[in-house]
Amino acid sequence: MNKSLFASDADIPPLLMLSLAVSSLIINLCFPQYSALANTRKQRFTAETSSEESKLSFYTIKNEIEEGVKNETKSKIQSATEEQTFSELKLEKKIKIAIQTVSVPKVATAQPTTTEAGISSRWVTVTAYSSTVDQCDSNPFITASGTHVRDGVIATNLLSFGTKVKFPSVYGEKIFVVEDRMNQRYSDRADIWFETREQAKQFGVKRLEMVVVS
Repeated sequence: MNKSLFASDADIPPLLMLSLAVSSLIINLCFPQYSALANTRKQRFTAETSSEESKLSFYTIKNEIEEGVKNETKSKIQSATEEQTFSELKLEKKIKIAIQTVSVPKVATAQPTTTEAGISSRWVTVTAYSSTVDQCDSNPFITASGTHVRDGVIATNLLSFGTKVKFPSVYGEKIFVVEDRMNQRYSDRADIWFETREQAKQFGVKRLEMVVVS
């Protein structure tokens, strides 16, 4: 074989050096392009990342503001409700106190009372009647006690027959005698006899003190 066609062992190092030099040159020539591309991508990535972070920060701040507004509104509503409830309780208490302190006027009742002289009296509703069939029974001139009607006779279910009473506010010292009865449903009344129906109507209905004489 002809050795002149092949490189000798001494020629190999210079070839490697040349190859390395060429490779280094190629890399040096190409590296700035790759570096610029890398820088561009890095800048784009940085910008995108910054934009996403800005968006995230914006929404975070927005959510925090909305949550703060909700909490503040809720707190105000709760405070207003508590204040209203407290006011209602105060008003209710005032009403109860007012009701308790209101004095109820006493109404005169039919309960008998005793004067210093030992004479009893009571307030009764006093009406009037005459000797007519529609106001009495079939024998209007005879009382329930069997006596004949006359001036000074009264009918009442409160006292026994023969009891003498007075109505001082209207008749002064005039004496009336219980000799007749009224309908059973009238337990707090006295009925004065009059000679005519017109006189009875003229008397009407009165609330009087009836004083028991004997």
